[in-house]
Amino acid sequence: MLPLPVGREASSSVGAPLHVRHRPERTLLYQLSARGFIAIVEQQLSQSQWLAGEYYSMADSMLTPFLAHLEGIPVLDEQGPIIAAGSVCVDYLQRVRARSSAWVLAEF
Repeated sequence: MLPLPVGREASSSVGAPLHVRHRPERTLLYQLSARGFIAIVEQQLSQSQWLAGEYYSMADSMLTPFLAHLEGIPVLDEQGPIIAAGSVCVDYLQRVRARSSAWVLAEF
């Protein structure tokens, strides 16, 4: 069996494009899993201001990019957006974005 070319040696003549972007967020399974995760996060955030208690923590800094990503995912089912308007997660993201540490990120 001959090795397939990789990197610069690969071309569309081989039969596949050089780069294919996999978009798991466009699958229903991803969205169903994300909805379950959001339900857990919302339950926790309904008990305290931040994810791990009353103070902003590393847990919040790790969760924020994922929630921000979920905000922009297109709706694939009749349930609507993964993060619903007016939900606990929307309020949480507003609090995070109001922090001075988040202002630096908004500049990029």
